[in-house]
Amino acid sequence: MTIELFPRCALPGCANPTDAQGHPCSQCLRDFGGLLRHNPAGQALSATAEAARDRLAGQRDTDIDAGIQGKPGQICWLCDQRRTCTRVADRWECRTCRHITG
Repeated sequence: MTIELFPRCALPGCANPTDAQGHPCSQCLRDFGGLLRHNPAGQALSATAEAARDRLAGQRDTDIDAGIQGKPGQICWLCDQRRTCTRVADRWECRTCRHITG
């Protein structure tokens, strides 16, 4: 685990510094202000929890790229339906079609 000098934005994928740990940065507030929901009674995301969340998301992306885990919302190359598909070679294939062709 690395300790950062400044707290960074709590929104996934953003590495901008922020005023307080667990809060969005000013750029994200400006860009997504209307979409963000403020919960004054809630607890801010700790640096440890934020790092764990980002690590899990990175592992999920690695598993999807390796064809281990399915990715929702992909169009199956066989049935042309939008489903949770797994990468097979260079195409996306749903579970139903994978059982048929497997």
